[in-house]
Amino acid sequence: MFRQSPQAFKQSRLFTFLFIISISSVIATSLYNIAIFRWTPEAASQLYQSLLDHSAEAPMRYRILVPYIIQSIGALFPGNPKDNFLFSYFLYYQFSIAFTLFLLYGFLRFWFSRKLAFTGLLITAISLLVAFGDGYFQPWSILEIGLFTAGLMAIYKDKSVLLAVIILMSSLNRETGVVLCLAYLLVHMSPNRPFMLPRQILCSVGYVAIWAAVFVGLRLWLGIVPQLSLTEIIQRNLTPSALFFTVINLFLFLGALWILVFHGYKTAPDFIRKAWRVVPVYLVFYLVFGLWQEVRLLSTLYPILVATILSQWENV
Repeated sequence: MFRQSPQAFKQSRLFTFLFIISISSVIATSLYNIAIFRWTPEAASQLYQSLLDHSAEAPMRYRILVPYIIQSIGALFPGNPKDNFLFSYFLYYQFSIAFTLFLLYGFLRFWFSRKLAFTGLLITAISLLVAFGDGYFQPWSILEIGLFTAGLMAIYKDKSVLLAVIILMSSLNRETGVVLCLAYLLVHMSPNRPFMLPRQILCSVGYVAIWAAVFVGLRLWLGIVPQLSLTEIIQRNLTPSALFFTVINLFLFLGALWILVFHGYKTAPDFIRKAWRVVPVYLVFYLVFGLWQEVRLLSTLYPILVATILSQWENV
């Protein structure tokens, strides 16, 4: 078996680091420009301030993690409030995209070669430009990808305490932190008795309790305000223009690689096939509560989708 020399190993790790940083910096800068200048810096700054003073509309009002991260970054660089916000937001984008891609690389390396993992990152990078091309100030969605990937890694490695921390952070970031609770439950369910081990049942209850405490606590603290009703969501989704852009964006999200998603399930690693159990549940949330043309809502599933694609990549 071929073994790298220490020098070659260091060079390989350095190249991997530079490769990921190169991709993340390009994607982060592009998404930052889309998010800020497509909507105007003033409007983005106003929404950011409304998040800090807790006057934003629901459900954004309850997504407090990222605004406070940006505020903490800004505290390190005092100056003009507008310039401070733009610079802090830029640094956050650089951090969140790099954080997500490094974790995704580590996740894919559980099963795939270095070259295939690089391929997965490139697929994700291109898809990110589509996924976040229709939004403005939605920074929590980027961090959500990294947190979901970290959660899946914790489930795979059976790191119960670490997963609890990740679920806590995910719940402060967005309501979909509950998806990690479901992922843990569904991955460990067995068709044979016992369906779950007592420890796994206890952990599942604990994880749901963490999510529920954050979900309810934020609403008690910040107040319950009305948001789009299901009727309004349906009406928006069924307009001709919304349906047109939904079809276009869904295709562009992964393009022809959707074929590999549908064919890759049977050859995917066992853990990925088990993780697929959460996908139908997530899609129900997306179809009922989401605006369909905003395909960034599907970006949370990147670790599962990309791993499935790579399972079929060499058969193309």
